[in-house]
Amino acid sequence: MTVSANIGTYTPPKPEEAVYSEERHPAVILSMSVKAAQEILERGTIVGKDSDGLIVPYNPSATVTLDDGSVVPAPEATPIGVLVERIDTDKETIGNVLVHGVVFRERLIVVGGTVTEDDLNKLASIGIWNIG
Repeated sequence: MTVSANIGTYTPPKPEEAVYSEERHPAVILSMSVKAAQEILERGTIVGKDSDGLIVPYNPSATVTLDDGSVVPAPEATPIGVLVERIDTDKETIGNVLVHGVVFRERLIVVGGTVTEDDLNKLASIGIWNIG
């Protein structure tokens, strides 16, 4: 499946390199704005959005301190999808993100950590299920 948009064309990787599977459920992949200067984000990285609505690596422990002193989860503590291709954020500001479908568990990445059952449950709650 090739997805075309006004920003270009996405051609999926070989099956042995893919992060997702369309055999069990069709994937929904959207082009999204990525925060610049994050260096390289690898295919399979679970992503969230920062306070500006830009794609950044998902960070389940990220918090924000409000004006009243209370601490709440930061926006990037909530996953919104999985990168389906490697992106060099020093050169590119648009990335293709799987927002619905089936992913291979062993190919998922949490930057600075490991993928946990809680991470997988959060993905499942937004319609991204794992196999493997």
